[in-house]
Amino acid sequence: MPKSVPVTVTATARVSPQRCFDAIVPIDLAAMMQGYGPLPAVRGTRDQVGPWDTPGSTRVVELADGNELSERIVAVASPEAFHYRVGPMTGPLGRVVDHIDGSFLLSQGPAGSTEVSWTYDFRPRRGAALAVRALAPLWRRYAAQSLARAVATAEAG
Repeated sequence: MPKSVPVTVTATARVSPQRCFDAIVPIDLAAMMQGYGPLPAVRGTRDQVGPWDTPGSTRVVELADGNELSERIVAVASPEAFHYRVGPMTGPLGRVVDHIDGSFLLSQGPAGSTEVSWTYDFRPRRGAALAVRALAPLWRRYAAQSLARAVATAEAG
């Protein structure tokens, strides 16, 4: 498989790591991921199996363009880390991306804040790494807006 294409965005939440973790892990993806340019919004999730803070739990993510993605929790270390896998991919993105390894890393910041780092590590299909690298700047803007919404949700309590 070709080399991965990681995209990381960061933000600071004015709440503790535990409060931030407790808000972000179960967040309503439709409220967080509202689309950006040609990248579709998340419409919702369904068919969840297991609690969403337990490795091995799965669900289906429904996109506004009609495509669906499977998502699986890989590892959880509350309140420091949450790792998951999206895929295998379908739809237009599935032509160039096999799967995505996602992770949220949270660390104590100054004055009780939390530094949040969200990485989407795209795993391109053979011969598609250049196309995925071209997608990365667009995804970075989408992810930054989505992370800002997640942080706002954590801060709202």
